[in-house]
Amino acid sequence: MNEYDFALHFKLADHKADPSIYEDRLFEAGCDDALLGIGQRGYIGLDFIRSSNSAIEAVYSAVENVKSVIPDSELYYISPDVVGISEIATIMKCTRQNILKLKKSHIDTFPFPINSDGKSLNWHLAQVLKWYQSNGKSIDTALLEVAEFAMQFNLEKQNKSVNSDNNLKEKAVALVS
Repeated sequence: MNEYDFALHFKLADHKADPSIYEDRLFEAGCDDALLGIGQRGYIGLDFIRSSNSAIEAVYSAVENVKSVIPDSELYYISPDVVGISEIATIMKCTRQNILKLKKSHIDTFPFPINSDGKSLNWHLAQVLKWYQSNGKSIDTALLEVAEFAMQFNLEKQNKSVNSDNNLKEKAVALVS
């Protein structure tokens, strides 16, 4: 069994509810391996370190635990997924400068950022971990497993929320191919 470190972010159906009302019930429902984040009304986050046979099994069991207490909540984001230079450096246990140097010296193979606001760049963690591993570096495979699943979930969630005009979808897919 591996330990999987991930966070689940839920939107509550009752946006005015104080999320702290769920704290004891979540603990009793099996979320005793999570830190609860209740900073904003209408939302709740749980940061898990869960032992399981796979990342998917760990996430599914955690979602089931939460849904048993808050059935009308909506899972809207799983992390770790989108990361910047600082987060990558922390995960790789090096400095930001080291990551920037790696990015610059491997410009032809380093993963493309998913966005840039002119000041910072962001990547999907799974893509960076796979790149790092393909360059002979040791990575936390449990982290890669979680990051891959988180990325897939988050992309599917975004895709589902986009206006699904089939013509637009076909045109976009043609550009990706």
